[in-house]
Amino acid sequence: MTFNTEHGHKQIIRQKWATPILKFLNKQLGHKLLYLGLPSPEAEDVLAWLDYLKKVIAFQCDDDRYPNAFEQLFEKLKQFEQEEKIEDFEAYYGYIEKVILQGIDDNENPQSFELDEVVTLYNLDFCNNITVPIKILDENGNLRKMYKFDAVRKLLSIQQSFPNSSKFVFFLTVHCSYAGLELNNYLEPKNNSNNQGDYIKNVREQLKGRGTEINARIVRLFVIDTLSHLFKSFGFVPKFLPTILYQGINDTPLLTFTVVGVKVQSAGITPWLQQLGDLIQQKFVTINEEQDLICHSVLDNEVDIPQVDAVQIISSSPTFQKYWQKINA
Repeated sequence: MTFNTEHGHKQIIRQKWATPILKFLNKQLGHKLLYLGLPSPEAEDVLAWLDYLKKVIAFQCDDDRYPNAFEQLFEKLKQFEQEEKIEDFEAYYGYIEKVILQGIDDNENPQSFELDEVVTLYNLDFCNNITVPIKILDENGNLRKMYKFDAVRKLLSIQQSFPNSSKFVFFLTVHCSYAGLELNNYLEPKNNSNNQGDYIKNVREQLKGRGTEINARIVRLFVIDTLSHLFKSFGFVPKFLPTILYQGINDTPLLTFTVVGVKVQSAGITPWLQQLGDLIQQKFVTINEEQDLICHSVLDNEVDIPQVDAVQIISSSPTFQKYWQKINA
């Protein structure tokens, strides 16, 4: 299935997983959301979530499939604004990590990237591998290799700078494959705890010859471990929902991560009420032939998810009960 078919996997995740979360967050905050992300040229996710959005900050670059992708997206967002379906929008041309880290986009008339409001919905649907670096010019005019997690770090740094940056949701979609220096370094035995090294070894032994299933579990470990450290380093308590494994365009295996964050004032280390070991032992959420979200695993020792209901998972969590309910929007 493809993203753009009527019953595409992406659309099912958008409708049955993400939309209930946004409705829940909208109610929690008492106002509509500020979206920052990577919509398609048709702005499909923005269109699906218009009831919950007040402003859109979008990044887009042209590619072989969509040579006029930026122009298409810009016109679509302009239409939403003119029809008063959103209050405002900003569209930046270029790779998101390049625009954010350089502070300027690749338009013929470049525009500066600045955030003056708290982002309450991140939707980072990366079209290439999460570890593929891109070269940018630093403040000294030198070329530097930067990764997508460098952009995530920058975004969370900006988010943390706002005094009222309390509650938000963070969607991240990546290829199930992995390559590149950043992940290679992570997989070096010297950089892993014994538990992580044992987990990777066991996965490779149990799933020998099943590359996608191996990759999915190693990338899940890498992303959750990296994101949890980034969230905590900027004072956000993360709540990770189960990871979704599904098929994208041309049956490309993709992973979607969902994190809800809340800012806390802490004199020491920012708390985290989950365990990495528990998260990587969960079954994946996936999509069955009836187009329902279910949990599934090819390994007998992975833990079942009692109810594939994103809002229920959030609202019943210790993170929600201890922090979200006690902190105003």
